[in-house]
Amino acid sequence: MAHRPHFGLAALLLYFLLHAAQHYGIGGSFLICYGKDLVCLPLILTATDILAEELKISKPKPQICTLLAFVYVSVIFEGILPRMSTTYISDINDIACYAVGGTIYALLNRSYAKNISFR
Repeated sequence: MAHRPHFGLAALLLYFLLHAAQHYGIGGSFLICYGKDLVCLPLILTATDILAEELKISKPKPQICTLLAFVYVSVIFEGILPRMSTTYISDINDIACYAVGGTIYALLNRSYAKNISFR
């Protein structure tokens, strides 16, 4: 678990930096529009990993958790909320960013698991 808190803190810091960049209009349009979507799933999944470990809750395989989180976030933020509020806009590029962020998280998680098994 050693990398997870560090990865979570790094993702959280990146999220706040992206939020500040968006607020102040710093960076390119891709960074402003999609940066937070890229770190969304790694933040959520890291937080749930830490919470599950602290509460000693068994979880399904990481791939299943990542896929379920991807589907959940995509349906909520790109399907349901845009229909309920004009604040939210459905965007297929957001879904792609969720997928990329989830894939990055899964690859880092798999890499971490391989390193632990060799110790």
